[in-house]
Amino acid sequence: MKYIVVCSLLVCAGALRTNDGDPGVHPKYTCVVNSSTSNDLTDYARLFQKWSGQTVMIVGDSLALQLFNVIRCGARSMSWKHDIEETTYYYNSQELNNGFTTRPVAEKHFPVEQITSETMFPGLGASKDDIVQGVLTKSSIRPHGESSTRENREVAVTLYMYFHFMVKLDAQNDSRVSARLAPSFSDEYHPKGFFNTKPAALIDVLSSVPVDHIFTNLGHHALKFQSQLELDIDPLFRIFNAGILAAEGRNFHKRPTLTVLSHPPQHYNNPTGDYVLGGTNRTQPCSNDVPDIRNQLVMKNNRLKRQKAVEYGLGFASIDFSESMIPYGNMHFPQFGDCTHYALSPVAWAGAIKSIANA
Repeated sequence: MKYIVVCSLLVCAGALRTNDGDPGVHPKYTCVVNSSTSNDLTDYARLFQKWSGQTVMIVGDSLALQLFNVIRCGARSMSWKHDIEETTYYYNSQELNNGFTTRPVAEKHFPVEQITSETMFPGLGASKDDIVQGVLTKSSIRPHGESSTRENREVAVTLYMYFHFMVKLDAQNDSRVSARLAPSFSDEYHPKGFFNTKPAALIDVLSSVPVDHIFTNLGHHALKFQSQLELDIDPLFRIFNAGILAAEGRNFHKRPTLTVLSHPPQHYNNPTGDYVLGGTNRTQPCSNDVPDIRNQLVMKNNRLKRQKAVEYGLGFASIDFSESMIPYGNMHFPQFGDCTHYALSPVAWAGAIKSIANA
């Protein structure tokens, strides 16, 4: 029996694919980057050159997942290899002291560029009592299609994505053991699931592979319509720092860099563009003219991320590309009432790619 997770309004990600022209794919997972946009691909080429031979991990919610995909879209448009190679699910575990168990999914389950809802939400072999904490996905990006010459391996980029909603922050004294997650249930009438990752699981993700660079948007701590980022950000930074230290020691690897990313602005049709629970006009939900957009919650939290990254130090950095995406309120999905996610477009995401390439 399949158990399909229905996500929250801001993170629903029922299928992840980057196949153009497939009518079964939600448009927010469809590449609109193509080889004719050669000028827009220059920054992708610079980014891959910068990351040449390195391993990069993106951590966060569905907007981080969109960044992961738009990078893969750019690789595809350059005729680079970019398919999904492996995926591991992190599940809640009542038996293990560290509070999680992993379930890898073999490469054979993933044809080129395809993750279906059956495999990602909540994963092959899952039962209704399983609670998914997060999903770690690997994509290898290298030039000239499928070839694996020494030259291509040297310039290849290994790109990981850890998809989750929030970090469970009720175990500050011992990050390896945290309180139980809320029970999940799933049936044909009330499908539901949770992607709150425990600190132990997040630390394991960050230290499970020798990563050179980690990018995170802090998930829904910075995006929920009732955000508590000001209270959450210091505990989050401490957990990420613990993960970086674990990665450094576990893999005998140099300390990974950590960069905190902004969330793109929302464009709901109100003065600030915020999603308002129960108060958003869904008949014409997106606006390209939001007069007070810089004072929406997402943008305020972006400024807080920058400030705290500077204060925290210890190699923490930040990149804020949200201003570059303000003009693209017409690149959401009004037909789905979605003014949060953007088309995977070299236009909408140009500022993000350029900012990361320039950092």
